[in-house]
Amino acid sequence: MTKYFQRLWLTIEPIFGTLMSVILMAYTIALLFQTPYAGFHWDPPSKAVRAIYVPSVGTLEVGDRLAKIGPVNMTDYDADLRMTLFDNVKIGEFVPIIVMRGGQPITVNWKFPGYSSDEFWGRMSNQWWLAYPFWIAGILGLWFLRPKDSGWRLFIAFNFLTAIWLIASSVSRSHTWYSAITLRSAIWLYVPVSWHLHWELPRPLRQFPKGVWLVLYLVAGLLSVAEWFRWVPINAYVFGLLSAFAGSALLFVTHFIFRRDERRNLFPILVAVLFVFGMLTVLSSLYVVTLAPTFLLMLLTMPILPVAYFWAVHRRRFSTRELRSNDVFITFMFLGVLGAFVLFALSFLKPYLDSPGANIVVAVGLALLVALISITGFAPFKRFIERRVLGITLPKQELIETYSARITTGLKLPALIKLLTEEVLPTLLIRQSALIEINGGTITVVYAQNVDGQQLPGHSDLPALLDRAGRYHPPAENGSLPFGWAHLVLALSVEQKPIGVWMLGRHDPDDYYSPQEIKVLQSLAHQTALALTNIAQSERLHAMYRANTVWQENERINLAHELHDDVLPEIAAIFSDLLRDPSPQALDESSHKIMRSIRHVIKGLRPPILNQGLYFALNALADDMEERHDDCPEIVTELSTDGARYDSMMELDLYRIAQQACENAINHAQPALIRIHGDLTQDKIVFAIEDDGVGFAAGESLDLSGLLKSGHYGVASMIERAESVRAQLTIDSTPGKGTTITLTWLREGDLK
Repeated sequence: MTKYFQRLWLTIEPIFGTLMSVILMAYTIALLFQTPYAGFHWDPPSKAVRAIYVPSVGTLEVGDRLAKIGPVNMTDYDADLRMTLFDNVKIGEFVPIIVMRGGQPITVNWKFPGYSSDEFWGRMSNQWWLAYPFWIAGILGLWFLRPKDSGWRLFIAFNFLTAIWLIASSVSRSHTWYSAITLRSAIWLYVPVSWHLHWELPRPLRQFPKGVWLVLYLVAGLLSVAEWFRWVPINAYVFGLLSAFAGSALLFVTHFIFRRDERRNLFPILVAVLFVFGMLTVLSSLYVVTLAPTFLLMLLTMPILPVAYFWAVHRRRFSTRELRSNDVFITFMFLGVLGAFVLFALSFLKPYLDSPGANIVVAVGLALLVALISITGFAPFKRFIERRVLGITLPKQELIETYSARITTGLKLPALIKLLTEEVLPTLLIRQSALIEINGGTITVVYAQNVDGQQLPGHSDLPALLDRAGRYHPPAENGSLPFGWAHLVLALSVEQKPIGVWMLGRHDPDDYYSPQEIKVLQSLAHQTALALTNIAQSERLHAMYRANTVWQENERINLAHELHDDVLPEIAAIFSDLLRDPSPQALDESSHKIMRSIRHVIKGLRPPILNQGLYFALNALADDMEERHDDCPEIVTELSTDGARYDSMMELDLYRIAQQACENAINHAQPALIRIHGDLTQDKIVFAIEDDGVGFAAGESLDLSGLLKSGHYGVASMIERAESVRAQLTIDSTPGKGTTITLTWLREGDLK
């Protein structure tokens, strides 16, 4: 059955827009040319005469209630929607009209006047033209909205049915061309369509049984058909219209209250509704309606509604076009405010319009004022609406320059995340994104916006993401891709080395990333990569500064302990011995003890044996460790050299690396044996410190930033010293199988 309806729709789709156009045009012609020009206007419910366009032709008065026009009794006229007035009456003929005036029936011989300009403009002030904005919204949806799903059909039907009952209602008073029946039939169909649309907009409240909707549409269709056979009470359609409005409002409020994530989508509709009814209320309270025809108020406000609905519905549905309705929506808002200002101005200037030449002066003055306001006020108004309603916080034209200036003034990661998620991406109308940073063998989620953890990639997913980087993937194509929510993936790289990926998903209004937008976003990605690098370097320098400070403080503490525990007691003992035996021989022995203690302290600051070279210093490291630790394990040195010497600071750094590795093994690994082995040649240094201790799970977390954050300053200092001399340090460890720390240095610096 579903496939049958789909094929049926594909058949009638090409002529659907044309059919709606024919209906609107037909009833427009019926209003302006086919309906008889009777010379007066009456209110359909009360039958009271509201305006007389040719008062000289008869004795009708405003307020008279029509009882009978010619042979047609008005009670019968209300009961039979096919009945028309002034049939076959020619211009100049007299038509007897019975009216109730002051509670008494009075017969008026009304001379049928035919066309008059006043009555023509009275009809022009009718609501007939309001059908056209809704018709245009339906046509745009029919042509451009994609995909062609149930939401697409509901949006089109909603606008076309609204257009039909608006245009039919403008002619229904005269019953021309079955307009009154058409009005009622369209309203009955409008009820389930409006409910269904507001249930689905922008996402369904919940899964609703299709059978219920089918029943509602079937009932509405039967009521619509029943109107043509007069099987429905004549005014029952009013209940249908009120139920459509009430049900739609209730569903809208339900979405707004319980679906917080949808409020930005619904906000333009809410603003449009409040603006329309707010303007009508304010203007009516100031009696502006008496100055300007009612249609001017509607002209200024009502078209905003279909624009707002179009904006809310089409924002994620375009597949190949970049039609933006933000500017249209803002322009309508601005025109509405500007028109309201004109009406306010006219209301205050009304007492002065009766003087000679005042009309011209007021018209010219208002025209100049409106032009000035339009030139100077539209940009600030647009900026206000973009910022407060649409969430666009930065000027889009200056986005790259503004972003570049902002990221150079701050080196804090939270500030960068806030700038991206609260200013840059909202300006580009991107509502879903994630930034992933690559740190060696690990990845870090910098931020994730409207994305849960299951939608984020792992390290094994990076090659596939990088392979599709820089290309737009439509929603239909993304359905078969991992992490298909990301319609655009951008690689973040520094010196051709990837340091992260930027995944961009839902994008207002259509999820489409144009080539121009991709260029802008790629530029922002390059700047973001540099910003992340600078932030990482800043944090790393800060952590290294703290690590060096901690290391220096520890060295001072060790030095103080050695002076306090070793040197000072020896000096005190020497003085005590000298007091007992002040002989030259005792003095000589005491001085030698003091010198040995001081040399031991100095040796800790910089081993003197380094003056002989790194080879000899590493061979002497075993003796140094045995002196420093009472429970020192066996340390075996197996090194070979060709007698090469290196820069003095480099030799000190390499020695400290070996020393720190031995210290770590002795303090934490509980080894029985430590081996220092390798080759030291003119062009290459390769040595390893290997122990048979408890080991640990090295994993992928031994990067410098991670070590600094976790407080492992000893290992961090080893890595930092290795990097400072352009050497490569690797740590291989397994729980229960010991640890091997290997340092490799090549004179040309090529460690690949």
